[in-house]
Amino acid sequence: KQWYQRRVAITAGNLFERNELSSFDLELADLGRLVKIRIEHDNSGLGASWCLDHVIVTNVTSGDKYTFPCNQWIDKKKGNKELFRVLWPEGRKVEGGELEEPADLAE
Repeated sequence: KQWYQRRVAITAGNLFERNELSSFDLELADLGRLVKIRIEHDNSGLGASWCLDHVIVTNVTSGDKYTFPCNQWIDKKKGNKELFRVLWPEGRKVEGGELEEPADLAE
């Protein structure tokens, strides 16, 4: 299994505002079936904390769409006080540190 890292530089606009949708188009190599993603920020700027509801990743070539629920703060003072979250796609869950795959993803 491989990790693919892509940093997104935010330079304009009021992104990640309360009750708003922030969307990004990234041109990437085909990543295949997504198992998990890691979302983080560097805590820079005024009001850097944010509460992340979910992330949707769509492969426009294959049509595959993944929803990664979060519903947590990414903040040094709130929640678990971390600046990152590792998220698993909807329909998968972690119990006792082990990842369970739904029947349609089992190989």
